Amino acid sequence: MKKLFLLIFFLPIGLFAQQLPIETYQLPNGLTIYLHEDKTRPEVLGAVVVNGGAIWDPADATGMAHYLEHMLFKGTTEIGTVDFEQESIHLAKIDSLYEELGKTRSEELRKAIQLQINEQNLLASEFAVANEFDRLINSIGGKGLNAFTSHDMVMYYNTFPPHQLEKWSEIYSHRFMNPVFRMFQSELETVYEEKNMYMDDQTYKLIESFDRAFYKNHPYGQRDILGEIEHLKNPSLKRMYEYYQTYYVPSNMALIISGDIEIEQIKSILEEKFGRWEAKDKPARERIAEADFKGKEVIKGRYTPIKVGIAGFRTVPSGHPDEAALTVINELLSNSNQTGLWDKLTMDNKLLAAEMEADIQVEHGRTLVIFVPKIVGQSLKKAENLMMAELEKLKAGKFDEQLLDDIKLNYNKRHQLNLESNFQKAYYMAEAFISDRSWEDVLAINEQIQNITKEQVVAMANTYFGENRLVLYSRTGFPKKNKLPKPPFTPVSPKGTESEYAKAFKAIPELPLNPSFINLQEAVQVSKLKERVELYHSPNPINSIFSFTLNIQRGDLQDNQLEYLASMLNSAGTATKSRDEFKSALARLGTSLSIYSNDIQFIVSMQGVEENFQASIVLLQELLSKPVFSELGKKSFLSGVRFERRMEGKDLDAKSDIISDYLIYGENSPYLTRMSIKEIKDLPFSALQESLKTLLETESLITYVGNTPHQEVEQLLQNSLGSILSGTHAKKMEERAFANHAKPTVFFMNDKKAIQTQIYFLSNTNLPFSQENQYAINAFNEYFGNSMSGLVFQEIREFRSLAYATGARLSNGTIRGRNAHIIGFVGCQADKSVEAMTVFRDLLQDLPKKEERLPEIQKSLVQSVAFSKPYFRSMPQTIYNWKLLGFNEDPNKQFYERYQDISFNDIDKAYKTYVAGNPLNFSIAGNKKSMDLKAYEAFGEVVEMSLKQVRKK
Repeated sequence: MKKLFLLIFFLPIGLFAQQLPIETYQLPNGLTIYLHEDKTRPEVLGAVVVNGGAIWDPADATGMAHYLEHMLFKGTTEIGTVDFEQESIHLAKIDSLYEELGKTRSEELRKAIQLQINEQNLLASEFAVANEFDRLINSIGGKGLNAFTSHDMVMYYNTFPPHQLEKWSEIYSHRFMNPVFRMFQSELETVYEEKNMYMDDQTYKLIESFDRAFYKNHPYGQRDILGEIEHLKNPSLKRMYEYYQTYYVPSNMALIISGDIEIEQIKSILEEKFGRWEAKDKPARERIAEADFKGKEVIKGRYTPIKVGIAGFRTVPSGHPDEAALTVINELLSNSNQTGLWDKLTMDNKLLAAEMEADIQVEHGRTLVIFVPKIVGQSLKKAENLMMAELEKLKAGKFDEQLLDDIKLNYNKRHQLNLESNFQKAYYMAEAFISDRSWEDVLAINEQIQNITKEQVVAMANTYFGENRLVLYSRTGFPKKNKLPKPPFTPVSPKGTESEYAKAFKAIPELPLNPSFINLQEAVQVSKLKERVELYHSPNPINSIFSFTLNIQRGDLQDNQLEYLASMLNSAGTATKSRDEFKSALARLGTSLSIYSNDIQFIVSMQGVEENFQASIVLLQELLSKPVFSELGKKSFLSGVRFERRMEGKDLDAKSDIISDYLIYGENSPYLTRMSIKEIKDLPFSALQESLKTLLETESLITYVGNTPHQEVEQLLQNSLGSILSGTHAKKMEERAFANHAKPTVFFMNDKKAIQTQIYFLSNTNLPFSQENQYAINAFNEYFGNSMSGLVFQEIREFRSLAYATGARLSNGTIRGRNAHIIGFVGCQADKSVEAMTVFRDLLQDLPKKEERLPEIQKSLVQSVAFSKPYFRSMPQTIYNWKLLGFNEDPNKQFYERYQDISFNDIDKAYKTYVAGNPLNFSIAGNKKSMDLKAYEAFGEVVEMSLKQVRKK
């Protein structure tokens, strides 16, 4: 249920332009259906899309579309209730009380009305069945149940096994027939928590302010997707039902099915189930124009911990003929291969950050230019001028035409990779539907991009990137945040166990379950390049894009210089090529290269066009054998590190990461064992070369997925990387050690600007990995914290509305030495934190035994493992990991057999073995002024930590 408004989410539509067979048609009631067969994995993704999100919110009731999205998980007149006739009496009273609340201004009277609502909510919950919709989805092996609201659409989706399409269609079609917005009050508190979460995000106020100034009239800027605080305080159930009746009509909705299906066999099922929806007129859509800017318009504010600038140009809506050229322009300026004109500004340390983001929506489009000046000695204006100077070069045609060809090749590669995902394909179909375009029109953009000429690029750049623009300068500062306080409500506790609908649903006959397991010997071919250098090879069955990964079994835990080395390799040249020449050579091949490290591995990853695999490996050999590091690359890395570490002191998420890592690892936290800025600055390149030499001598795994035969890949690697990978040193079988806290402790870090409080808990054991107990651990997680129907979600979010985000997971130990443990999280307001921690503690100390849930848990586990075949790109790594864990066959086969006769005793066994009686420690990041630290002493000794104590700067 994410709000999709962040800078990182702008997706150019051209990514999905490939010849993809999609069948599109309409049912008699007006519902549009998109069907796509994809046999590459035993999985189906089903989605229902509504054409219209936040832009259709009433101006005086913003957040309506998003809040309605939440309520459509609450059931219907039949799902989620044991007696709707009795429940509806109280729901009707709640409706009228909310109407009265919206008209009341006296705070005293409002509190009285809210208490009446709470009283009726409690009475209504006597008949409610908690999370029954989620539980029914789980019972058919459904996974990833979720939804999101954007300005232009609402999308509900999940995956499920192929043989369950009829039951999925039954419950998803029923979901939108006579929905009931039960537990409205408690869900409103959850929406408050989501709003608070985003207000703590550093970019939220920045983007909101920019949007309001950019779209002066249109809802894109004037409708906050989550809703204005005053509107959230005065919700109207009556208006929400009116909104639902207006926009949730078949002619305004689409059904998308993508995956392992037989199209002709399922059409009759879809018509029977979704044809039940009543035909209604499609709502009228009024398009709101926006005038262009008059020259350069500037707004200023203090929204961010560092200086940030955004420039916005008006462009085109989705499907416009100029969209392809604009997409190419964006890539010429900034792309993933770092060959763009603006990419060089950051690599040359002229700017801290510079990038372009396309935001193309149904009714309007824009291009955003984001620039971050260097922390010391550079103004926003100077940073902007540097970027605009490069843009002027592009407008004058001063760029190499080879760069244009490289961009086309890499673009084509990326869209093929995107189309491997059923979710991505479903999202693109949804985009086609809401923009009222045929699938053929959608497919045409890739061909358009391939045919773009340099002359068109120059013409379009001059057309859209002139003087008319909006610029926001954000200087260092913190915008005011409006906190939504915790109301004095009594938590609901639904008493129902199972609706009559659920009983009938479970009795519907199902197609036979045909589990899909893999034969490890057939799925990958394994050979040795050296004694300790293995190759795992797997075929690519669908396209001509290879994936190659070199996993060197040595990480930051053994050498804290490796993060620095990885960054320097990403910006290095070679003995024969400068940095820019090397990056251009990769781009010319259509190959992307990524180098990074973690605690236990140093990873070199490439993806590219199959016909250029050999040439790509030759380039990689050249880089790893003779990298040339530069002072410029070092300065750029240091600038990035300074930026990140400066942000660590300003951002609640970062502070929470730091203090939670201290909770888990103590003095062994990665924030304490990393290199300091001074150590990086003083480290000579010779030390990096020595680290690289040791890496190349260490045990390694190479994985390859592609079309080149195994023997050819092996020979190629022997002739190239074989000369530099010796595998002399065996990998170290150890992981970062957990902290052993002498007594229960609550580690606290203050953030005086925070609205939310972020809490982690750790319960550690001294038990190593157990292959035998993994099935029971899986069952415990399904029961305790894996989904909306898990105990954690129900008790923390559903019943008490203490948080938007919460969860917990029991992890088995690892063969590298880490013991079994359980980690949990909750993000909530400060005045809810003690209650949330109490609920977590009580759940762990005395696990509630709801044995009536066992049948649905068992069925979910059985069906999930029956169709958990690894995707072809992850096949080699997955099988390698299984073998490390001691599995010589697909472990899902073993789990499938164990789940057939699983009992609640197995869940209880995991609980008693790994959770019960173990010490519980917490970390908290939040605003000290909003809480009583004394209250946390009930959970252990409260130790307040400063940034200086828990991180190396």
